[in-house]
Amino acid sequence: MNNKSINIQILHAIYCITVIAILGYAVFGTDLTQGGSKRYDWSRGWETDDGRIISTDDIRAGAEGITISKELPDAFNADDSLCFVADNISFTLSIGDDEIYSFTSEENLTGKGYGILRQSFPLHPQYAGKVVTITLRSVFDDSGRDTDGDGQIQNMCICPEKAHTAILLLGRLLSALLSLLIIFFGVLLSGIYIAVPRKDLLLFNMAALGLMAILLGLWCFIQTGFIQLITGRTIGLRILTYVLVIFVEYPTLVFVNSYTILKKSAYTKIMFAFWLMSFASLFVMRFTLGIDCHNTLPLFSFSYGVVLFFLACILIEDIMYCKANNITRNRKHFVTGAICFTACSAVEILSYVTKEKIISSNGNMLRIGLCFFFFEMLMQFLYWWSGEQEGKEQLIRIGFNDLMTGTGNRRAFEEFSKTGIIRDGTYGYLMCDINGLKQVNDVEGHDAGDALIKDVASCMLEVFGEKKVFRLGGDEFVAISDTDNEGSFQSMVRDLRGKLDERKRSASLGAVFVENNNMDFREVRKVADKLMYDEKERFYQGRHERRRRR
Repeated sequence: MNNKSINIQILHAIYCITVIAILGYAVFGTDLTQGGSKRYDWSRGWETDDGRIISTDDIRAGAEGITISKELPDAFNADDSLCFVADNISFTLSIGDDEIYSFTSEENLTGKGYGILRQSFPLHPQYAGKVVTITLRSVFDDSGRDTDGDGQIQNMCICPEKAHTAILLLGRLLSALLSLLIIFFGVLLSGIYIAVPRKDLLLFNMAALGLMAILLGLWCFIQTGFIQLITGRTIGLRILTYVLVIFVEYPTLVFVNSYTILKKSAYTKIMFAFWLMSFASLFVMRFTLGIDCHNTLPLFSFSYGVVLFFLACILIEDIMYCKANNITRNRKHFVTGAICFTACSAVEILSYVTKEKIISSNGNMLRIGLCFFFFEMLMQFLYWWSGEQEGKEQLIRIGFNDLMTGTGNRRAFEEFSKTGIIRDGTYGYLMCDINGLKQVNDVEGHDAGDALIKDVASCMLEVFGEKKVFRLGGDEFVAISDTDNEGSFQSMVRDLRGKLDERKRSASLGAVFVENNNMDFREVRKVADKLMYDEKERFYQGRHERRRRR
């Protein structure tokens, strides 16, 4: 690598580092993500009805409920509101002796849960210094008072409503972007599948992989709460939360089965039946047994466990089959993606089970794992596709090249005459016919005759270039020059004769220079052929070997 290339790379590196630094500062060093929640935070210092001081972020209310209270500031801005997020919780809010609002979740298609709702209550001047009292109760019939239940209250703030919305959305921005990235991978993979004309030649079922990514990405995006916080709509999204993960099972199996060598259709039928059973079981548990979808986690866990076990069995069987039959399969990208996804999922599960903030990721580790997996599968397709294209290009080169000499063949010449420099109007055209080939073949053998052909072709390639020389027959060649000067063209012809003499080879040449299309191409070929034939006649005069004109 020369110094100039190194200097250019340094400039590129400086540019990239500068862009990253500016973006990093804008996102993490300014008010985009800092200061807002701390400045408006009003979650600490709440007193329970039994005298304990707690933070609203630590409340996990059960069916028994909990009452908390706190005194409002003596003064606040005119546009301030008491804002928080209610998560599967019913509540009553009072300021002083006045009950301001009461919310009770109504049963819906999924049960009593509703997910998250943003709540905002304007603070009028007469509320200054008064006590806010909130009675909280989980919408689920689970046990627990304030630490063991499933009802939560989050992001308690005193601030303008718009500021609170910004705090909520910025806090979920990374999760949303990762989810959208998963959807992007899905759309990209599906688009590639649609664009490829021969689906049967694909390395794996990209339609199934793309659908899998889109469904998982949508599920992850809904889990961020982004749409719920913006629109205030929760029920339809909550239904999708429980349904999408079940719908992922079938395309996942179709993809993995297509990735194997065996590709057993029986596996697809079994998995479709299992998916149908899982989907039906959810409806039976909800509408026949009356179980809230919130409490169907055992069903989902069992379903996912069966799917993962089934997929592992399919992959292990395929690996063993390949090993037994000495079939080499490049699984690097799949294995890398699967390991990243498994590791990130393990961290996520540990976070959920232990509820330790030190490893809490709000689902982002799972999203990162999915992004890695779909990225690796996209890379595997691109590497395969580039290899396929390289193979096609090689076949094209073989179809247009003369394998003995390395020149173009008659087919390549015909294509070149349609699209090459001949159409530009000014060019040099050379016909070449090897002298004495028949005698060499008869006396010295065909190997010597092949060597003669290769030597003449090599001389022509040295003078005119590998893309401008074509072999039309056994001993007949054509060369094209893109020079715009007749003197330069004739100099190339003389150079060719000199190289042939150096190798003690002989050939008859017919050279024609065309300027500004002053001669029709068919006429050019006739004139060059006649000149070449006349030269060949002179070569054979007085010799016993004669050459019959074609």
